[in-house]
Amino acid sequence: MTEKGKNIMQKKRVLEYDMLRIILSLLVVFGHSMYLQFSTTYGNMDYSFAIELLTNNTRKIYDILYFFFSWIYSFHMPMFFALSGSVFSIEREKYTDFKFLLKNKIKRLIAPYFLIGIFFMIPIKFLVGFYKFNYRNLISVFSSYFSLNLSESGQLWFIMSLFAMYIFVYFYNYIFVNYRDTKIRIIIFTFAIITIYLFNKGNDFYLLNNFARNFGIEIYFIYFIFGYIFELFRVYINDIIINNKKIFVIIMLISFFISIVNVKFGNQNLNFNIVLMPFISIYLLSFFLSRSKKFVNSTFYKFLSNKIFNIYLFHDPINFIVLFISFKVFNFSFFSTIIGFLTYYLSRTIFDMIICVLISKVYSN
Repeated sequence: MTEKGKNIMQKKRVLEYDMLRIILSLLVVFGHSMYLQFSTTYGNMDYSFAIELLTNNTRKIYDILYFFFSWIYSFHMPMFFALSGSVFSIEREKYTDFKFLLKNKIKRLIAPYFLIGIFFMIPIKFLVGFYKFNYRNLISVFSSYFSLNLSESGQLWFIMSLFAMYIFVYFYNYIFVNYRDTKIRIIIFTFAIITIYLFNKGNDFYLLNNFARNFGIEIYFIYFIFGYIFELFRVYINDIIINNKKIFVIIMLISFFISIVNVKFGNQNLNFNIVLMPFISIYLLSFFLSRSKKFVNSTFYKFLSNKIFNIYLFHDPINFIVLFISFKVFNFSFFSTIIGFLTYYLSRTIFDMIICVLISKVYSN
């Protein structure tokens, strides 16, 4: 790796990106706390009957939370990939070394994908009955996981998909960094647009689409590239925000309102027009919070910044345990009371995150 690349590694974190990472990860945890039914190629669970146990009061709370869940799912993964593209763009020069890129991402992404999946996620899913425990199913599930069939990867699909995305964009990044000519850079981004077009052509480009579809690149490549380009103009954009703070607070609120309306009236497809509004509102929120020295220097922020990735890695299997206990021990009877339902929901969010932090200490050691 070059000396220049090593110097770039020493760059401080971009606070608004760090804040955005925390917000998005928390939204994922809250989003995953609402499902009662889930199935994959080899596994299945269905606790949807619990909805019938809701009373009028608890049903109102459930409907509000479910709407929040729908809003989160309208943008959270596209924004995660856009954020990843932005962070990749910050460090784009060090990633022109393919061996370094491969080594770095294997350590940060591939290792936890296999370690947590094999020794934590899959065993828990067998334990709670999501997978039927028999020899054939045992072989099928682990074979599928090792063959990178992301349908069995749970919350870990994202880090494997991100790894594939980093490898996929290496060529674009290498050309962009090493050839400063504007015309060449325009050609590179034009080629990226053509790639997106080819993804949308389906079976006409079978091999390309098969790879892209399996790792989510087909859907999320455009957002990764958007994040990559956004980083090139971030400082300039931030200066405009700082100089027009009141206007951008209003823009943040309006874009948030529009994103709510989109979900309310059924526009939840992951297309760029729909996700742009929450992109704007969540980025501005992250930016304003990152400029609060009191918040950035708080113990709470430092704790979340340090632990949030581990919370993401471990949180979803805990959901399966909470659901299993809720059914086996209580048969979801607490859905009939407000206190019972809120306790259940907190178990799938706050308690879940606390358990993740404790588990991560063991994992780190």
